[in-house]
Amino acid sequence: MIPKLYDELKAFLITKFKPHISKPSFIIDLWASGNNEAYLSFTAHFIHSSLLTQRINVVLETLPYSGDHSADNIAIHFLEAMTRWDIDSKDYFYVVHDDGRNIVAAMRNLNFSSIRCTNHKL
Repeated sequence: MIPKLYDELKAFLITKFKPHISKPSFIIDLWASGNNEAYLSFTAHFIHSSLLTQRINVVLETLPYSGDHSADNIAIHFLEAMTRWDIDSKDYFYVVHDDGRNIVAAMRNLNFSSIRCTNHKL
C-alpha cells in the first residue's frame, strides 16, 4: 500500500508542481538511525509560480543507503534521485548540505552550487 501511495504522490507532484517551479533548492542529508542503518534524504524547497507567497517543502525521498560514504558514491545517489524525480541537474538554485567532507566533495565534484547548513555550524 505504501509503495503505491508513494508512486501516486510522486506522479502528482511531478505533473502538478513541476510546471510551476523554477529554480528549486534542495537539501541532501546522509544520516544513520539509532540502529546504525544509513539513509539518504532528498528534500525540495520552492515557491509555486502561481502562488508566489506559498513556500513548498517536500521530502522527495528517504532511502536506505548502502555502500561506502565516499564523495563519488554520494554523487551517484544524488544524481539518481534527481533522475527519478525528473529534475534537470542544471535547473536548481542551491543544494544545502551538512559539513561532512564527503558531501562537500560530492557537490564540488558535480560542480553544483551548494552551501553548508548553518545549523551544523552552531
